[in-house]
Amino acid sequence: MGCVASSAVDDGSAVSLKSFRTERVLGEGTFGKVSLAVDRRDGRKYALKTLDKERLRQKNAVKSAIRERFILISLSSADCSRFVTSLAYTFSDACAVYFVMDCALGGTLLYHLHHSFPGGFEEGHVRFYAAQLVCGLAHLHSQLILYRDLKPENTLLTSAGTIMLSDSGRQRAVSFSRSLLGAFL
Repeated sequence: MGCVASSAVDDGSAVSLKSFRTERVLGEGTFGKVSLAVDRRDGRKYALKTLDKERLRQKNAVKSAIRERFILISLSSADCSRFVTSLAYTFSDACAVYFVMDCALGGTLLYHLHHSFPGGFEEGHVRFYAAQLVCGLAHLHSQLILYRDLKPENTLLTSAGTIMLSDSGRQRAVSFSRSLLGAFL
């Protein structure tokens, strides 16, 4: 899908959970789930990440969710990369925080590694995916963001077979006033 214009990043005044029809769960994590959601207004498909507020409080992860939202918004406002998921909307209700993001329906790199190529990827595939990973990471680094959770299950494939880095929960924004060592901790 690519980049979403920065004007589309919204704090909830124009969109709510009722704006979307959820079709199926794409994945689950510690604080919630990611579902395939269709925008009722224009039929566009998105990944809807739902973070349970109570679980965030119980696990002392509220700051992490705020950081993830800040990073997603900053990436969506900057020149985007087609190799990094972009945020379209963000909103909340009494129970959850929602991130509406680009959707990559080709599955995870991990899935394809185990099911499509059980003996491992051919060298051409490795080069193709590695080049895209480098482009995605270079974009994040150009925005002073460290991607700290690179693994096959966080690398999604689009329907065209290109990759998108996902899951911003462990990313960190770096400033020149912090030591680089402190940014990794």
